Amino acid sequence: MSVETLIPRRYQEEIFVKAQTSNVVAALDTGSGKTFISTLLIKWIAAQPGSYSKSVVFLAPKVALAQQQADFIARHTSFRVLKVYGAMEVDVSDREGWQRKFAQHDVIVTTPQVLYNLITHSVWKISKVSLLVFDECHHTRKNHPYNMIMREYCNVPASKRPKIFGMTASPILNPKQAEQSLKELEKNMDSVVIGVNDSTELQDHSPRPQEIVRIYSPSPLDPYCPVSTLWASLTVFPILASSELDFEWQVVERRYQVTLYNLGPFCAAMYLYKEMWSRIGTLIVHRSTCDEDIAESKALPDDIYHVAEVLLDYEPFFPTDVPIELNWCSPKVRELVEIIRQHHSPTFQGIVFVEQRQDAACLADILPNVPELKGLISCGDLVGKGSSVEGISNTRNGDAVLAFRQKRINLLIATNVAEEGLDFPACDLVIRFDKVQHLVGYVQSRGRARNKASTFIIMLVFLRTGFENALPDASRSPDLKETIEPIVDEEDDDDDVDDADLQARARYVVPSTGAFLTYDNAINLIGYLCALIPVDKYTSPQLPEYTDNHPSVLRLPACLPLPPEDLVFEGPFTHSKKEAKRAVAFMAVKGCTSSMSSMTIFFPWRTSGVRQTGILRGAG
Repeated sequence: MSVETLIPRRYQEEIFVKAQTSNVVAALDTGSGKTFISTLLIKWIAAQPGSYSKSVVFLAPKVALAQQQADFIARHTSFRVLKVYGAMEVDVSDREGWQRKFAQHDVIVTTPQVLYNLITHSVWKISKVSLLVFDECHHTRKNHPYNMIMREYCNVPASKRPKIFGMTASPILNPKQAEQSLKELEKNMDSVVIGVNDSTELQDHSPRPQEIVRIYSPSPLDPYCPVSTLWASLTVFPILASSELDFEWQVVERRYQVTLYNLGPFCAAMYLYKEMWSRIGTLIVHRSTCDEDIAESKALPDDIYHVAEVLLDYEPFFPTDVPIELNWCSPKVRELVEIIRQHHSPTFQGIVFVEQRQDAACLADILPNVPELKGLISCGDLVGKGSSVEGISNTRNGDAVLAFRQKRINLLIATNVAEEGLDFPACDLVIRFDKVQHLVGYVQSRGRARNKASTFIIMLVFLRTGFENALPDASRSPDLKETIEPIVDEEDDDDDVDDADLQARARYVVPSTGAFLTYDNAINLIGYLCALIPVDKYTSPQLPEYTDNHPSVLRLPACLPLPPEDLVFEGPFTHSKKEAKRAVAFMAVKGCTSSMSSMTIFFPWRTSGVRQTGILRGAG
């Protein structure tokens, strides 16, 4: 396979040279070529005498980003690249298989949780890695898998540690405490954050966009359109809100109300219509796959078929090509349409960032059918895949990312999965449709607008205090950070670990294998233990039960082969509920290993191709 050759720019060479002599975090804007710098470093590290028989590991926080970076490395180097991520059903028990994979490949591109699982079970060791690359390394904090990997890195003797190279466009998470935020990242990464001495060339290749605030009016209290009655037509059926069907009606209602306020009555009704059909279809499929006796006992109530009849009555309102009147939409959507119309050009490409997945889907459906934009735009949506932080789901135009790169669509409606890392063409227009929650989102999304004539727009509601006065200054300023108020931390503050709790943490290493138990992996190991309990279609999965206080109490399923006194554990006092849960899980894992005659239940490996889980079947 031919290898594409790129010539590094001066600022890329500058970062590369510094990375050879120490652990560094390259803080460069989106589109500046940070991944190319990492490939230069991979080539250099592979040529060093101490790298023989070691692997390079490249970490990316999301599956799509890992796939993209693996393809880039394979395209620009001659190394054997292995992609590994959670969706591939990684089996940590196949130790021999993993040894072969690492021996047969030079660069492993993976998501951080996969690597952490491998080192937890001693399938691989950090000391066998020559270079650890962290893409979007600003996540290295609190209990993100990046930070858990670095904690284990610090337990490796200094002479056996790999080189660290981090990449981010946003090294500062909290602008109110910028210096402290920067120092925290440097400490967690065991690295120094660096930039470039002369930014002239960097600005030529990654220019800053014009930044503007656009104000819109708040939504009316009682919006109406011809399909607004769908909500009232469905709420007359109590079965939807009952626990009998596990319909998650409260979730549907919350999303409906958010969509109603944000997008207006037509989009809210369209979301409700599609969501109800989806959930009814799921119920029917679930029952059709059950045995006949179970299906008979779990027959759908008649009201569900009445709900379907109501939905059929509204079907004519939701064809794919119906013209959408703007007075059916919220003032916010009307302002969005006007922004797109004003900035459209024959070569237009843009991204609209939203918070809610249903908002992305609805906007991608309606915007091409708004008369003011008819024939000007073609849309795709890019959203998170369920609750997973790793996956993305593209629901129209096949692969929306590929379609956008190939310019088969020119407007992408995306949640925050599009903020980080994914390779998009430089956009003419980037719009923050919803409130900017943190500085990372601001910096990352702004980096998508990197044409020399690009525009970056933040939409704000008119009645929010102070925003009207901020508009003239912000529109003249090259930076809108003053308007992002309040900028909140990216992650839950409750996940901060108190210094005293951190000092009190213990660590247990299995002498025979080198596998380890920590507060970071204990909860997952308890979940793994319970997942090994056999279940069938007549029984529900057996789950651990934690009390929501501190100290926390953990109750394990009674069917585990443990004496009754070892099924309940009370943890120590901690300063947070999350830390209390980690602490009691640690105690339980360690207690179970002393009660059971086999430790393979937590640190599995294969012998002659058979997973060693006999302890759950009563084996000794």
